[in-house]
Amino acid sequence: MRLTGFVCALVMVGLASAAVATDPLEKCQASKLKTAGKYGFCRLKADAKAVKAGDPPDYSKCDEKYGGKWTAAETKAAGQCPVTGDAAAIQTQVTQCTVQLAAAIGGTPRFVDNGDGTISDNVSALKWEKKTELNDSPAGGNLHDADNT
Repeated sequence: MRLTGFVCALVMVGLASAAVATDPLEKCQASKLKTAGKYGFCRLKADAKAVKAGDPPDYSKCDEKYGGKWTAAETKAAGQCPVTGDAAAIQTQVTQCTVQLAAAIGGTPRFVDNGDGTISDNVSALKWEKKTELNDSPAGGNLHDADNT
């Protein structure tokens, strides 16, 4: 499981070091990749700061600083980007990678009870249904009974 976070980190490091671009399409791609890498680094710095302080991480500065930079790259490229309007998707992907990486190295708990009958695994990004034991259920067996096949 730690390998997943490590691979995401390698991808983000690669994103931060964009190659020299020659045309508007490549410049747009390079700009968006560079921004994604910087955004991921910002989130990981916020995680590190939170661990030291014992507080939950605050990503608001990262979101504020980098939130519009993907769109700005598209605007600057004047319609030459291979993909446009993907800022939210990029931000979500980077967020997932940084969450997985932070969880893999102990920055956040791996399993989180979502309070809605599910548990999230921050390393694999999977969501699991909570099951109850038959004896714990007041009505006997139900859909969430671990012994109910």
